[in-house]
Amino acid sequence: KFMKWHLVHFVQGFLHSLWWLQSPEIITCNSVLVPLAHAIISMLG
Repeated sequence: KFMKWHLVHFVQGFLHSLWWLQSPEIITCNSVLVPLAHAIISMLG
């Protein structure tokens, strides 16, 4: 349980830092990473 929330927190922080940079490559990368992160989290859940 702890690991799951730790991962969620890490992913959110990671995505937030990517969003903050706001370059076009990162926005494209984000559109792939967000669903992937959700899939990983739901798998662990």
